Amino acid sequence: MRVLFTGISGSEKGDLAGELAAHCNTHGHNVGVFDIGKTIFEIIDEQKLSISDGRILDVDTNLLKALRVAACERILRGIESVKDAFISIHLTFRWRNQLLPGFNFSDIMKLKPDVYINVVDNLKEIHERIRHSKEWERTPTLDDLNTWLDEEDFVTRTLADFQQKPCWVIARDHYVDNLAKLLFDSAMPRMYLSYPITTIRRERPQLLATIQQFGRDLTARFVVFDPLHIKDMELAHATEKRHDSLETGALDIMELNETVVQQVKHRTVTRDYRFIDQSDFIVVYYPTDKLSPGVISEMIYAHTRNKSVYAIFDGQRSPFFERYCTRIFPDIAAFTEFADAALTPCATGEKGGKGV
Repeated sequence: MRVLFTGISGSEKGDLAGELAAHCNTHGHNVGVFDIGKTIFEIIDEQKLSISDGRILDVDTNLLKALRVAACERILRGIESVKDAFISIHLTFRWRNQLLPGFNFSDIMKLKPDVYINVVDNLKEIHERIRHSKEWERTPTLDDLNTWLDEEDFVTRTLADFQQKPCWVIARDHYVDNLAKLLFDSAMPRMYLSYPITTIRRERPQLLATIQQFGRDLTARFVVFDPLHIKDMELAHATEKRHDSLETGALDIMELNETVVQQVKHRTVTRDYRFIDQSDFIVVYYPTDKLSPGVISEMIYAHTRNKSVYAIFDGQRSPFFERYCTRIFPDIAAFTEFADAALTPCATGEKGGKGV
């Protein structure tokens, strides 16, 4: 299996690929990790080309294409020595206010990826990593990064659709052992964990740790997509309230303008819906009687796409809430008992792949 890891600079797609490969190799797999960008710089050093780290995108386009071809050929030779390959690559670049390609289409066809994974992370962390990288003379603005994230995702999905291959959006903080199950255990069901994050933060912040532990426990049974693995909305809320309670690091709070906030909001909704799209069902943990527009929207979105909605809720039920639920459980224990009996691979009789 060949997995193409895409993502913008600062997303740590290569780091995630390496961590995942290390985990898989300790569980009997034979996975090699390859990086198009690093291979290009190896070739530059070997050929003693005078190209600085921070200026490679300024070189002649024909030379850049030739370097990509050479890197691809070297990686193809390396892939022959392993059973599975994780390949890290840029599909797009935002450079000097331009959108530039990060690949040759012919090279992608030669690599023949079986799966595409677009790695995403918090805007703040991406900004910080790029700011400290020698590969960038100037740190992109938050506006640029927001746009670039959308472009990288769009091109990844377009290539995957063209080649009719699976395409997953994966958070940088996704548990590595759980991600391995996504790739190597085809029988493992996939689920999205929905919960009223804003309400819980405001009224019962101590409960967030409990919910995230619940999500972690579920990874023993399912591939779990947790929306709080991306925390961009914290920046948006901090900007709207104009307070300094959030540690923004090197981010200029003034750069978090209305345009950036709206981009963050839009991408948050779009990404969470993508998590639902790539899930078999969603589990709603609803420990409040306060209305959560986000959770209700996610329930409706899943319901209208023929996905089961399992809710954990012990409050007074509204018929509107019940309408979009496949089944409602009074507590976590009741849902877990049901999941073990009806939703896990053992319960459904499906056979998984190699242990991970």
